[in-house]
Amino acid sequence: TFSLQATEAAPAEAGEVKYVLAISAAAAEEAVEEAVEEVVEEVVEEAPAEEEAPAEEEVPAEEEAPAEEEAPAEEEAAPEVTDEQLIDYYKKIRAAASGYALYEANDKAEDGKMLIKLYKRDDAVYCYMALPADAYGLDVADGLGFADTPAVAKVTCDEELEKVLQLIDVMMTEHGLEKSDEEVEERPYEGKGFGYRIHYIKD
Repeated sequence: TFSLQATEAAPAEAGEVKYVLAISAAAAEEAVEEAVEEVVEEVVEEAPAEEEAPAEEEVPAEEEAPAEEEAPAEEEAAPEVTDEQLIDYYKKIRAAASGYALYEANDKAEDGKMLIKLYKRDDAVYCYMALPADAYGLDVADGLGFADTPAVAKVTCDEELEKVLQLIDVMMTEHGLEKSDEEVEERPYEGKGFGYRIHYIKD
């Protein structure tokens, strides 16, 4: 006989507790001055005595103030995710993973294979999955404890949650598991991590 084992675990540094589950200018145009011819009528008369021209005052040229650069538009800061939202994301991911079961032995289901590790941190929910990170545009998990689950997704919004749920569907199917027709109830968050491992139980 065989079963799947879901692991409720303390965060990565703590040990795991296990239990068995049933089976996305123009250049500005130069102003062209039009030449204007001025007609001057000459009048002959005695020129008056030349007055001494007053001394010209030197006026310093005014410096043209540089044009003010337009300040770049400020980007809207992303809204901060609340702890309540993170807990909700965690429960939804855990329920989605728990909804898969191994109904019959097959070559894809590797005994002892860890498929998911899930943790809620202060800034996000981190989901480690048994997928090639590069193929799905995910970050590579750092640490020896993630050899089975090298791809990590950080969830802080609804869009990232939907992406993770889709990846779980892909991953579970690739490992020979099937989705249960029964809806999995979202259990309360207890501050622990979650792990999902394939485990055959022999008589």
